[in-house]
Amino acid sequence: MKKILFIIVLFIIPYCVEAKVVTYPRSGDNLLVPNDVVVTDENREVILKTPAVNSSLKLYDFAEVLSSEEDNKIAKKLQDYTVVSGLDAVVIVTKDLYTFDIWSYLYAFYDFNDFKDSGVVFVVYVGEEKPTIVMTNIGSDPLLNRLYSKRVIQDTLKYVYKDIKNGNYYTALDNYVRIIQGFYNLDKKSGDYVVNEEGDIVKVIPWVELIILGVALTFIVDILWLYHIRELQKNKEIGLAHNIIEDSLVVKLEKDELI
Repeated sequence: MKKILFIIVLFIIPYCVEAKVVTYPRSGDNLLVPNDVVVTDENREVILKTPAVNSSLKLYDFAEVLSSEEDNKIAKKLQDYTVVSGLDAVVIVTKDLYTFDIWSYLYAFYDFNDFKDSGVVFVVYVGEEKPTIVMTNIGSDPLLNRLYSKRVIQDTLKYVYKDIKNGNYYTALDNYVRIIQGFYNLDKKSGDYVVNEEGDIVKVIPWVELIILGVALTFIVDILWLYHIRELQKNKEIGLAHNIIEDSLVVKLEKDELI
């Protein structure tokens, strides 16, 4: 019986706790910050109340809104994106901001854990009646601002919030990862792209191109119309000439008969 219980504990319990995020205790003697962080009297307290995590996970579901399977799927996609792009992609779902406002929490979490120099961060705060979500670029890599402009960020947040407010967290996070990956895949293509109301990434035609296209279409229509008018006039002239010839022939015939 004890052997059976041991097997259950060994194989089942890890799967039950797999979705829980492990945090590590910071202390005055060991703040667990990256080597490039300069610790000062001003930021020491901020560091101490910032959760310390394994930076390789990329998904931190402190609120436990995802199942273990869902957590693993999203985390794997974020990790794949990070490997391919060279940028970090961090998603945090939390009920506790540790006295921070949501923006300060986002920056502290990213800065005081060992993430890449540049990345895109998405925070979902579910500690109040209505969830709050924020997304931003961190770092100086020009690729970030090229991929995720302010408009792209606003459109992305607007689209995924519909599922988040309805409690469909997996769908929302899966769509979020799909969108950021989609913009990275489109980076080599020309043109600007945005997220439409259906969550699809679509190309935006600039106003200048629209004006040029409109002028070109107007010119083509005018040419076709002038050609059509000219053909009508030509046909009318041919018909008139034909009538004149016939009339002439009639007159000629009548004249011959008189002679």
